[in-house]
Amino acid sequence: MISKTEIRKNSIEKRKNLGQDYINIQSEIIISKVLNTVEYKNAMHIFTYISTPFEVRTEGFIRQAISDNKILLVPVLISKTRMAAGIISNDTVFIKNRYNIDEPEIKNIYDGKIDIIITPALNFDSGGARLGYGGGFFDRFFEIHKEALKIGLCVDELIAENLPCESHDIKMDMIITQSRTINLK
Repeated sequence: MISKTEIRKNSIEKRKNLGQDYINIQSEIIISKVLNTVEYKNAMHIFTYISTPFEVRTEGFIRQAISDNKILLVPVLISKTRMAAGIISNDTVFIKNRYNIDEPEIKNIYDGKIDIIITPALNFDSGGARLGYGGGFFDRFFEIHKEALKIGLCVDELIAENLPCESHDIKMDMIITQSRTINLK
């Protein structure tokens, strides 16, 4: 089987070849589908990633969730291996962390129950496996927030056939692409 490192390399190249414009257009469809799920409508505490280039864009989701009076949480690095949930609002000022990803300048950490974790990846497979960037931040976060519904966002083109999955890799409960919703729970 091909290594995670090789799959990551191929997936990064594939995303770039799809182009940012394509990703932006598909992101609007994907985010609309998330916003229309029963799970989103019933959730109060939602954790989402802040998108980087070539990921499913979350800016529109963030704006809408705040508008819908959800308590919106985003990743905040708290050590070299861990992240926490930082509360954000329309007034939040962001800075770049060591990975050049936006995070709140004022780290208003939330440690309560999270209903949904919106999750990025390079790839997902239809069984819920996720291939991230290799840091393990999300898997460690999932371990702390076991009760949260884990929703992966991905364009169809990056749904893999069968990803390698190790014992510490935590699977998604739902994957949403522009053409389908895969319920795994």
